[in-house]
Amino acid sequence: DLAMPGHDGYWLLERLRSSKPDLRVAAITALGVGDEQTAGFDDLVRKPVDPMKLADLLEDRIEN
Repeated sequence: DLAMPGHDGYWLLERLRSSKPDLRVAAITALGVGDEQTAGFDDLVRKPVDPMKLADLLEDRIEN
C-alpha cells in the first residue's frame, strides 16, 4: 500500500528492487495518484480492491 504508516509502499519498493530488480510489484492504494506518483511499480490497484480484478491481474502476471 502506498500510504502505510511508518514505512510506505515506496520504501518497500526500493528494498524489493534493490534485492530483486526483475520482481513485478503492484501498488495498492486509495490515494488519488497519477502515473508520475507510481513510477517504479508495474501495476496500480485502487481500493476498494475488486477481488476478481486482483485475481485476474495476478493470474496474468503469473502466466507472463
